[in-house]
Amino acid sequence: IDEGFLCPITSKPTRHEYDTSGLKVKRGEFIERDLVSLFGDQSKVIASTQEIVEKTAGRRSILVFTTGVAHAELVQQSIEELTGERVGIVTGDTMALERATLLKQFASQELRWLVNIDVLTTGFDAPCIDALAILRATASPGLFAQICGRGLRKHHAKSECLILDFGENIKRHGPLDDLNFGKQKKRGLSEFEGETPMKECPNCKSAVPVSRKEC
Repeated sequence: IDEGFLCPITSKPTRHEYDTSGLKVKRGEFIERDLVSLFGDQSKVIASTQEIVEKTAGRRSILVFTTGVAHAELVQQSIEELTGERVGIVTGDTMALERATLLKQFASQELRWLVNIDVLTTGFDAPCIDALAILRATASPGLFAQICGRGLRKHHAKSECLILDFGENIKRHGPLDDLNFGKQKKRGLSEFEGETPMKECPNCKSAVPVSRKEC
């Protein structure tokens, strides 16, 4: 980022962040059924999508990460009702031709919204992405970095990429552009030892490490 190969990122605090403290870890990742249960609550989906729509006003390409097909469909429906815009959805069951069409439309900015379930964490390159809405949690700093990486490509129409994290991933792993990202210690095999020390920048309201001195 500092050398200009990737675009800067900003991470604004979210009002409707999910409490992930009750999630259990198995084999290095949160148990899927627990994620589906937590993030699939309809009232929370409505609240979080309202915030996403509000905070992405003026953004041209928004990629949304969800947990489970039912959750993805709820998010798709809610955003469409709130905006009146078409929202694409890609899951592991999406037919190859339909997926290719949706990805092409999104990459060309014909489609503003694209919802997915871990399908586009790696290997998907759409430099136009200027906002990521993360409606899921991961215990893996590597996976979170891959998710955020979808928005780091440079594009002539954007100056930075907005990250809206609803799953306490930044608290868990730290900001992606922090040199200590992902280095928090774990207690035992399934419990995290607190949160990465963070503060809110008084100027831009982004989540930053406590050691950061400048905006």
